Amino acid sequence: MAITANGTTISFDGSVPQDLLSISGPTFSVNTIDVTSMSSTRREFTSGQYDSGEITFEIAYDPGSVTHKALVTDIDASTAATVWFITFSDNSTCTGTGFITAFSSSGTLDDKLTASVSVKCTDTIAYAVAP
Repeated sequence: MAITANGTTISFDGSVPQDLLSISGPTFSVNTIDVTSMSSTRREFTSGQYDSGEITFEIAYDPGSVTHKALVTDIDASTAATVWFITFSDNSTCTGTGFITAFSSSGTLDDKLTASVSVKCTDTIAYAVAP
């Protein structure tokens, strides 16, 4: 059954950025290693290391918002990964650790000010089904 994205939130160390507009990810993957040898009759591969990927999200940016200031502070002072949670509209969750790698604000005439935030995930990602 499909669920709506409305009501989805993301948080870092318990702080939920206001006015979430969109979210993408995490985009995790496993690298592949080519192990084909001269005696192989076809290409052969094995799995490499797991990459927890990235999360990107966009907010209606308010430079005076405490939660938006916290995002800027995190990227400026980020020396260790922090815990993040995504809570979907059906209350299922996705959680992991990561650090903010990019924060970019933008705006155009007759439109709201927005910010795009990128998070590099640093560990295994866990999904939990809503109770």
